[in-house]
Amino acid sequence: MEISDVVCGANHTIFLTTFNSIWVCGQNDHGQLGLGHMKDVKVMTKIYRFEGMIKQIHALYEASVCINLDGEVLTTGANGIGQLGNGSFMADAVEFSPTSITNTRAYDDFTLVTGAANVFAWKTNSISLGERMFHSMMDEFCDVQIFCLRKDGSVIAIKVGKIDYIISESQHNNLRDLSLPGKLKTLAEICSLDLATGSLPPLHVEDESKRSPLEGLVWWDRDTVDAVVHYVLEHYGQSHYTFEKVRATLGKVASDFRTYHNANS
Repeated sequence: MEISDVVCGANHTIFLTTFNSIWVCGQNDHGQLGLGHMKDVKVMTKIYRFEGMIKQIHALYEASVCINLDGEVLTTGANGIGQLGNGSFMADAVEFSPTSITNTRAYDDFTLVTGAANVFAWKTNSISLGERMFHSMMDEFCDVQIFCLRKDGSVIAIKVGKIDYIISESQHNNLRDLSLPGKLKTLAEICSLDLATGSLPPLHVEDESKRSPLEGLVWWDRDTVDAVVHYVLEHYGQSHYTFEKVRATLGKVASDFRTYHNANS
């Protein structure tokens, strides 16, 4: 057996052979070995269902990622912040399964990039790869866990966890010079918060079912709203900024946007 690549997580190791097969060993309490169980493995163990099928391997802290010859991105292991990108949230996986990143074989110039949580932005060779806006229950900001990066620095696809929007380094820097409403308007557009048809949901989630948005409007996604607000507080916050103030300003940005466009339509 000839090994072409080796990657390590916190306490687990993945081996890729020259014949495109993978072997694993180590800690497996989150299913990060992809063997269909959560028992630790002390010796290198082959995943036979992927024999001759894998071309890239990567390891997160307690999760694993690989790309097969068809260009599918497969993940397994810990998923506490949605880092597997498989459409679920919190539930760990014990076997490699496809993510929402597809059709990578249409490109011959991409690299799979993975990162650990609580990093502001991944950088390789001084090129900013972007960041994921996500506010976890532990009040931490998490970076993009998995995405495909082309040689020119552009991202092919990303959908990891519940929030799947990328802010480039240039966008991040440009936001510094904007007013608070300007920052929020730009972030709303990046994160697909429709200013024309969307409305700020009530501050408390239990009030959402008791109230209705104005006629013709729909509540924005609460997680996306919170991500935008916390992003501003974390990176551009001033002493007089509070969560409630920034959130209310986001709602006013949408209201002012509709008022302006209704007056000029």
